[in-house]
Amino acid sequence: LAAFAAGRASALVVDCGAGTTSVSPVVDGYVLTRGCRTSLRGGDHLDATLSAAVTKLLGGAEPVPRAALRLGGRTAYDAWPPAFRAFCGREVVRDLKESYCVVPKAWGLAVGLKADRKDFELPDGTTVGLTSDLARMPEALFEEAPAPPAAAPAPAGSGGLGGLGGLGALG
Repeated sequence: LAAFAAGRASALVVDCGAGTTSVSPVVDGYVLTRGCRTSLRGGDHLDATLSAAVTKLLGGAEPVPRAALRLGGRTAYDAWPPAFRAFCGREVVRDLKESYCVVPKAWGLAVGLKADRKDFELPDGTTVGLTSDLARMPEALFEEAPAPPAAAPAPAGSGGLGGLGGLGALG
């Protein structure tokens, strides 16, 4: 239906969700099931990868969410249960991901950051300098590599979305 919504009878439909990313070739309105690929990487994997990169840029400190700042800052944040801290920290990183991370329209294109968008201010006032590596973090969804270790065991042939070049031979 995504191909028809875009006004196309033939398309390569990419569905990126929180837990998985799937690619389905559609030719003349029919899904080529042999060409469908699924990866256990999704938005949650990007959040974890981006969170680790931001924590490294901050010298090992986790980003403090807005709610903690209203309730007393870092000391209030440190008193929260670890699971709740992780949940709130992911919200900060998700905001960064949704604001600045991109996938280039064509393979090999460089991502240029606008001059006014090279810094991201965290809720506690800390500024994180954005690099093209951080901006291109979503490309990890399409790399052929093993699934993240926290994920459930992958079914055979679902480690990554690499090898998509062979889809043309299926039509």
